Amino acid sequence: MDLGALPAILTLISAVGLVSLAYLRNAPTLTQAARQTYSWALRDVRAALADPAEAASDQMLVAVMLLVLYETVTSNSSNSLSPWDRHADGALALVQLRGVGQLRNRIGRNIFLNLRTEVLINCLQRGVRVPITLINWMSEARHFETAEEAPAGNLADLIVNACAVLASVKEEATDKADLSHYMSTLLSIDQDFKCWIESLPTDYQYNTLTIPNDSGEIYLGRYDTYSGVEMVHIWNLQRCARITLHQALVDLLLIHFDMGFSPSTPSPSRDLLSTSNTVIRESSSDICHSVPYILHLCDKPGKPGDVRGACIIPLLWPLYIAGTAHTANDTLRDWVIAQMNNIENVTGIQRAKFVALDIQQRCLFPD
Repeated sequence: MDLGALPAILTLISAVGLVSLAYLRNAPTLTQAARQTYSWALRDVRAALADPAEAASDQMLVAVMLLVLYETVTSNSSNSLSPWDRHADGALALVQLRGVGQLRNRIGRNIFLNLRTEVLINCLQRGVRVPITLINWMSEARHFETAEEAPAGNLADLIVNACAVLASVKEEATDKADLSHYMSTLLSIDQDFKCWIESLPTDYQYNTLTIPNDSGEIYLGRYDTYSGVEMVHIWNLQRCARITLHQALVDLLLIHFDMGFSPSTPSPSRDLLSTSNTVIRESSSDICHSVPYILHLCDKPGKPGDVRGACIIPLLWPLYIAGTAHTANDTLRDWVIAQMNNIENVTGIQRAKFVALDIQQRCLFPD
């Protein structure tokens, strides 16, 4: 793919680089230059969209994903999703325009799969249904995926189901009959996630290592190594899904038993609460243990650590979900906040700062 074939791509790369430097160096002149460059890129994107051939190109979809990246770097609130939503919706519209041919080649399919992950984690975090446009194209993509891509495709399908049920729980779970039905459904979906883990090929496995006398940079002195960055994000997507599912289960249990448990609470319900809390704690910890691999915190001396914003951004929502889980203790929350601050300091990504502030606010003013 010739990135230079669409001028907006090179302009957007410049805009993202400039705005990151602007935040790192606290340089208003660079901020102004980044905004101007971004404005030029938007103009180029609009002009290119008028040409059906350019609108359907790989380069155009990459350009729209770069718009998403720019909005993430410049985000001025942990919940500032409106610009993100607009560009993600635009990317989905381009997927529709591009047709099935985009899935036949590796580059086009990889662009689509990255967009799929972005939208799925966003839907999980917000507890909303996955857009039907994405669901339809996910189904098409399954016909072209390689054996290596198949487990991630299976996981994506499970998350679509999970998001649909989570959205229904928010909308419809009002009486005890509904609660029992949704608890059963959530447990069934969680069983599907466990089966997914058990069926993974060797390439998807990761290794666990420990560091004695750790200074605190590594969460609880443990970190995990993976076969590649993409594997980290696939695993964290699954962890986020299970955390969200089990938090919904805990909420339903509390509603079912009038916001509390007593000695008279049936043992199966107490066991389910205990199991859900364990899954949430373990999944949250596993997200934290995945961070050093992305941030190169445990690389051998002399090995260059290539910390790229595009690799780090998919960590933000998993860390947020782990840091705001109801089982999170002060140690985990403080560690997540420290990582967010580190990410902001290293990359200039502003959303990391506001995610850290949101977690701190939740500690001070819990629901």
